[in-house]
Amino acid sequence: MHRVNITVDLIKSERDVEIAVSGLVMINASPRLEVHQLQPYLVTTSNYVKMISETHAAELAYAMLLKDEGEIYITVAGDHSDKEAEKCSLIAGEHMYPKIIARRAWRLRDIESRWRDIEFRSWAEVGGSKKLIEELRGSEFPGPRDALNVVKDVMNDLRNIVIVVKPMVNQVPVTSTYNEIGIHDPVSGKSINHYYWVE
Repeated sequence: MHRVNITVDLIKSERDVEIAVSGLVMINASPRLEVHQLQPYLVTTSNYVKMISETHAAELAYAMLLKDEGEIYITVAGDHSDKEAEKCSLIAGEHMYPKIIARRAWRLRDIESRWRDIEFRSWAEVGGSKKLIEELRGSEFPGPRDALNVVKDVMNDLRNIVIVVKPMVNQVPVTSTYNEIGIHDPVSGKSINHYYWVE
């Protein structure tokens, strides 16, 4: 079974958590919430992605990691895929590259009340320098509870699953060998960032 290890930032401490990923779900929000089940092995916290096509690109997302419905963690994610392949088959394009998530996460219950103000950003190397590509807030994504409700309609068992949620706004996919994703809580001042290379 595919396993993902993360460190959860608690209010005054931290805890290591292992998710034995039995399911991976992608939620697209255009124009309604569409649920796509993907192979669990696609989830990774790696800093390296193998390039297998020239038309790869990254899009900003967030991930919910569920041990069960009582333990829900939130982190930033990158939906890396092949955009040309997606034109023929969305699922085929999504399966060509992994779904990257950060190694650190927050408990949903610690940030849920201020979800709309949580900040998401992505950067990429463009023309030899790192540039800000996307800057979004939680209000521009489907909320975690809304995402969870649509997943309940297609999955009976919500234990040990990862849900990757894309925003309700259109993104411009950027092809780059260096990508960085981040989530920031303006109330606590805490941030989580993750970078990866495509080689």
